[in-house]
Amino acid sequence: MNATEVTTGKLGGVFRAPAGTTLPTDATTTLASTFKNIGEVSEDGITKSYSYESEEIKNMNGAVVLTVQTSKNVSFAFKDISLLNIDAMKAVYGADNVTGTLANGLAIQENDDEPEEAVYVLDLVCSDGTLHRTVIPRGKISDIGDIVYKNNEAAGYDLTLACLNDNSNIKVYEYFSEEES
Repeated sequence: MNATEVTTGKLGGVFRAPAGTTLPTDATTTLASTFKNIGEVSEDGITKSYSYESEEIKNMNGAVVLTVQTSKNVSFAFKDISLLNIDAMKAVYGADNVTGTLANGLAIQENDDEPEEAVYVLDLVCSDGTLHRTVIPRGKISDIGDIVYKNNEAAGYDLTLACLNDNSNIKVYEYFSEEES
């Protein structure tokens, strides 16, 4: 057992770029300017979830002889507490539905449009300083929880990102590096 392999994670940032943006391929390269930081994540952190479904195949006697995976889904959930971040608003409501600025007046139009696909990057820093970058080549907001306005709690977007397969059949790329470049 090696206790130095145990770690926690601190957020370096949650970034979003338009679909088709060139993906980072390591944990240290500075992200292109097309990646926008979409805000702070609540103290609950980020949860990576897996959902597997399978089908049992039985023989004539009813015994299970094979299990076949029918689907595998990966998602990330977090609460973005930067409710006033315009890039977060564009991710949630769609870029065309958010106009103006906070300084000059901002307008949001909510409609039935499907959420836009985008590239997402989750940058974390492990407790020993190791950098951990998660790249979601085709991410899509699949669920938005309730937005609660309370005087003792940060309002925010409770988001779930579905990870879709890219052209290489990859849903998520993860990179680690002990040093910053």
